[in-house]
Amino acid sequence: MKKILILVLALVLACSSLVLVHAEEEMPHFKFGIVYYSLTDTLGTETVNMTTKFAEMFNCEVQYQLAMSSDENLTGVENLCAAGCDVILSCFVDAALPRILQICDQYGVYYGAISREIPSEEIRQTVEQMPSYKWYIGGCRENELEAGYALVKALADKGCTKFALVGNTPGASSAHDDRMTGFHNALDELGLTPVTEAAGNNTEQTEAINNMLTMDIDAFAITGGGMDKAIQPIAAAGKTGAVKLGTIDIGEGALEALENEYVDVLLGGHAIDAVYSMVNAYNYLTGTPLSEEPSNFLLNYMVIDSAETYADYLQYVDGDVFPYTVDEFKTVMKYYNPDATYEDLQAMISAWSVEDVKTRHADLF
Repeated sequence: MKKILILVLALVLACSSLVLVHAEEEMPHFKFGIVYYSLTDTLGTETVNMTTKFAEMFNCEVQYQLAMSSDENLTGVENLCAAGCDVILSCFVDAALPRILQICDQYGVYYGAISREIPSEEIRQTVEQMPSYKWYIGGCRENELEAGYALVKALADKGCTKFALVGNTPGASSAHDDRMTGFHNALDELGLTPVTEAAGNNTEQTEAINNMLTMDIDAFAITGGGMDKAIQPIAAAGKTGAVKLGTIDIGEGALEALENEYVDVLLGGHAIDAVYSMVNAYNYLTGTPLSEEPSNFLLNYMVIDSAETYADYLQYVDGDVFPYTVDEFKTVMKYYNPDATYEDLQAMISAWSVEDVKTRHADLF
């Protein structure tokens, strides 16, 4: 009897192994190419970690290409196409898009966006008339207008009323332009007028921040990179805590900065948009796109307004446990869930927050 039980158990285990192997064989293999403007800073490292993990979860691989300009992006696209990528996702969607789509057409490779959409009606009309437009699939970008609005509102919730606004040179970045507009929208709603504002390159912004600290202000709202630009000048002026700092993008040392009130509000969590763009691409690669036209998904930044919130962020979002499971992703992939829709993926993206991850993954910690 014992020998019979052992034989039965062996057969069961063997069948289970066959099922697992079969399941792995049924999960298709794709090669993603990702072109991004940073791969080693805080945002770049998180983006690489998240996209690599997603690829591992779905039996895929990723090849990365650093590009700091449109020309470098074009070279990166050619390199990744030649390297056998099935899709290229890039943070560059600009005037070079017609040429890029021609290259993708030569190789039969999809091209999608990370943090971007087609920037002008002129470019849109041009590419939509091209036969190679069939290779453009869209992607996920951040809601920059809402980001600027949310940043000012969070500072106002901390009692700030005398704002200094700092941004990039108008026209240099549509993202920073939209953030600045969001700053003004929030101030208008609050019935406030900025004490002062400035725009320029990083050097000009640093000079402006120092000048602004001689004025009667109680808050800086900076469209990006404020941790690097403003913490030291505020401290040198002896105004740490008295002049609050809010900025978009989480820099290195953010936890200590929040704990010591060097910075008061950070907006981040947007490395995930590259993963959402991969989910969108996966639907195309499996022949089951979520929409007939290129998809444009919109992501709101996470608002980090305390050291406690950031500690949760480090545990639940940027920790050892990925913020989504394979099964959660499969619900928005038609290959695994024929009922999946564009609206389902947008709903997943819209729910993105520290609390969202904590709630969904409470049993994983």
